[in-house]
Amino acid sequence: MGIRIVVIDDNTAVRRSIRELLEDEEDFEFVGEAPTAADAQLLVEHERPDVVVLDVRLPDGDGVELCRTMRLDYPATACVMLTAYADEEPLIASFLAGAAGYFLKQIRGGDLVSCIRTVSAGDRFLDSSLMGHSLASLGTGSQYGLDSLDVAIVKGVLEGMSNGDLAVELAISLETVEARRAACFDKVRVHSVR
Repeated sequence: MGIRIVVIDDNTAVRRSIRELLEDEEDFEFVGEAPTAADAQLLVEHERPDVVVLDVRLPDGDGVELCRTMRLDYPATACVMLTAYADEEPLIASFLAGAAGYFLKQIRGGDLVSCIRTVSAGDRFLDSSLMGHSLASLGTGSQYGLDSLDVAIVKGVLEGMSNGDLAVELAISLETVEARRAACFDKVRVHSVR
């Protein structure tokens, strides 16, 4: 059995293109697609895929919030966020929500295949130019209402650190990291949906 993949995007052409690309890979098993958040929840519950390729913006909901829910309900499923926009707020919020990957819809097919293999192996995938831009735009975090500890947590998350690693690095408890990470997510999301 290969890497089981679901694609969630409201654009039929995008779903078809990704499906056709993935079906050419012997180690991939395309198990479904959906155009909405509501359909996605049912599909993921039924199929329990290894990887969900998930659009940041869906017609009936927020892909980033859906990622957060999926990661809580199905922690073995990796979420790879898909977007047409290089905005830093959705990228930061996606990783705070537990996304394993993030890419622009203009990505080359081979890069998407690599991304899916990377996240299915338990690693993270983020284009270094997107991460560099997001880290630079984060600055002091004041635009999101973040303090210096929050910024350190967000930077650590973007760099791929686990909550446990952050707790050790910042000399704070795991519970504090988890609570602050959730609060950071809420602050960034409020800013990005204005």
